[in-house]
Amino acid sequence: DAYWFSRSEWCLQNNGRGAPAKRTGMVKSAFRPSDDPTTFPFHVPANLFAAMELARVAETLRDLSAASAHALGKRELLS
Repeated sequence: DAYWFSRSEWCLQNNGRGAPAKRTGMVKSAFRPSDDPTTFPFHVPANLFAAMELARVAETLRDLSAASAHALGKRELLS
């Protein structure tokens, strides 16, 4: 079942599931960093941060993969 939230002082729309939204590839967020509930389901700055960090992770993984392939090639030459 999807995430839902209920607290006496705050109540998310849609029976605690937050505002409905179409799939966009963005991460939905029911709360702002200040813990206030959101009206709209996407926190754009957090999604931009996530996209930038995922790009950096992908670059690191590419570098590691290239280094591993290079090391494997050297090891094969020594065999």
